[in-house]
Amino acid sequence: SGLDNQGLSGIEQALDDYLLGKPGKYVFERDNIGREIASGNSKELQKPSEGMNVYLTIDESIQYVAQRELEKYIKECRAINGSIIIVDVKTGDILAVAGYPDFNPNEYSKYPMESWKLSPFTNIYEPGSTFKIIAASAGLEEGVVDLDSPIPVPDSIKIGGIVVKNSHPIKMYGKPSKNLRDIIAESLNTGTTYIGMKLGPEKYYKHIKGFGFGEYSGLDFPGEQKGILREPQDWFKSDIATYTFGQSIAVTPVQLVYAIAAVANGGVRVKPRLVKKIESQDEDIVRSGSYSSLNRVISAATAEKVKELMKGVATMPHGTGHNAVLKQFSVALKTGTAQKPVPGGGYMRDGFVASIIGFAPAKSPRIAMLVIMNEPKTSIWGATVAAPVFKNVGEFTLRYLNVAPDM
Repeated sequence: SGLDNQGLSGIEQALDDYLLGKPGKYVFERDNIGREIASGNSKELQKPSEGMNVYLTIDESIQYVAQRELEKYIKECRAINGSIIIVDVKTGDILAVAGYPDFNPNEYSKYPMESWKLSPFTNIYEPGSTFKIIAASAGLEEGVVDLDSPIPVPDSIKIGGIVVKNSHPIKMYGKPSKNLRDIIAESLNTGTTYIGMKLGPEKYYKHIKGFGFGEYSGLDFPGEQKGILREPQDWFKSDIATYTFGQSIAVTPVQLVYAIAAVANGGVRVKPRLVKKIESQDEDIVRSGSYSSLNRVISAATAEKVKELMKGVATMPHGTGHNAVLKQFSVALKTGTAQKPVPGGGYMRDGFVASIIGFAPAKSPRIAMLVIMNEPKTSIWGATVAAPVFKNVGEFTLRYLNVAPDM
C-alpha cells in the first residue's frame, strides 16, 4: 500500500475499493489559531467504516512449500528468476502462485520494480516444448493423427526459410517408425511440425484460441498480459511449424497451466479463481467467487488420449519426465526448453527458459502445476532443473490435500 493506504499493485490494487474503507467526517469550532474549542459546537457527520476482508483461494501451506522449493532450486541452478503456479483442475482455484526473486511488500521501495510484479500473471514468454501438448490436442481432435499412427520424423525440415531441427539426433530404438507417443515422450520438433502442417493455420489457430491463448484469463489481475498470438492471415509460413513447439508465440504462465488443466478436466476449461470471497466487517458476504466452466476445448475422448501421451513422458523408457515422477501418485507431464528471443528478431545462443508442466494424479487429476526457470546455468533442460520442484511440491500438495495414492 502507498502512504495513503491505497493499493499500488496486485490484489490490493484490484480490490482497493473493498479494502480501503471510508474515513469519518467530523466538524467542530476552532479558535483563531486553529485549536478545537472544548466547549464549542461539534457534530459527527459520517461514521468511519473499516474496509472489508478479502479471502483468497491461496492455501498458506502449499504456498509456503512452493516458494521454498522454487527459491531453493533457482539458487541451485543459478537461474535469473523463475515462477510456479498450482491450480485445482476441477474448481479453477489457484492454490499457490509465486515468482522468485520476490520482495517484501512492507519495504517495496528497497527492491527493483521488476520484482513487484507477480510473474505468472504479468510475464509473457515463449513456452517451448510444453506447447506441444496443444498441437497434439488439436491434431487428435481434428483426426489428422492418432496415438499409434506412423509419423515422419526427419532430423530436419526446411519450411518458410527456416530449418526445424530436433534437440538431439533421432534414434529409432528398434522401431520401424515413430508415433505420437514417441514424439511427445521424446519431444521431437519435426514430429509436431508434421501435425501442424496437416492441420493448417486456420484449424490450428482455432484450437490455440479455444484453449485460452491470446486473451485475458478472466482473473482481472492488474498488469495481466494477453500474450502474442497472430491471426492466421498474418502468420509467416514457418509459424505452422514453430508454433507447434512453442516458438514465435508468447503466452503467460497462467494461460498455459489452465490449458493443461482443461486436458486434466476431461477437455473442459474452467475459469481461474483467485478471490474466494469478500466479506464485510459484520461477516456479510459481499462478493463470492463462483466456479464456472468457460468452454469445451477438446472432447473427453481426445482428453484421455492426450493424458496417455503426457503419462508417457514420465513412464516411457525414453521419456523426458523421469525426474518429476511422484512417489505413490501417477503423473502426466511435458518438459520444455525454449531459446529466448532477441528484441528485433532471432534467438539468444546461450539464453534458455526451462520448464515443466503437468497434472496429478494422472488417473483422476486434482492439481495442475507449471514450473519455469529463466536462464538456468547448471543445465538448460526443464527435465533437469524444473522437474525437482514439480516433484517435491507435487508430492507435498497431494498428501496435504489427502488425495489417495494411486500407485
